[in-house]
Amino acid sequence: MQATWRPEGRPAGHEVATFAGGCFWSVQLAFDRLHGVLSSSVGYAQGQKQHPTYKEVCTGTTGHSEAVQLVYDPEQITYAQLLDALFEKIDPLQREGQGADVGSQYRTGIYTHSQVQAQAAKQKMASVEGCAVEVEPFTVFWPAEEYHQR
Repeated sequence: MQATWRPEGRPAGHEVATFAGGCFWSVQLAFDRLHGVLSSSVGYAQGQKQHPTYKEVCTGTTGHSEAVQLVYDPEQITYAQLLDALFEKIDPLQREGQGADVGSQYRTGIYTHSQVQAQAAKQKMASVEGCAVEVEPFTVFWPAEEYHQR
């Protein structure tokens, strides 16, 4: 079952991107400041547990990473520019966390929604020797509890 967050009234032609980069709040803020990012939500991506809670994700047993899912206008910002913003925010060489946030829930990831996104992600990864960012086809995103949003 896919529980993808989709804002009400998402205009046709706008695309979705999902990224993990440690604690989701600072990553969300970085993306929200970009022209062309229309909306965002923090949550949990790529794990097995349905409807996970923050407390469950923090145990490292759900398979989820803290993630941000964006709706963006590709006429205003490209997916490659979103990848650049992610790589400016994270340390792409750190495994299983970012900074002092360590654990599988804080791993970095690019979860692609199309072949075009997958190709752009592969190109970005190839440009960083020793890159530890996981790249996977998007599977699931569960929005975090309301008190985590913004």
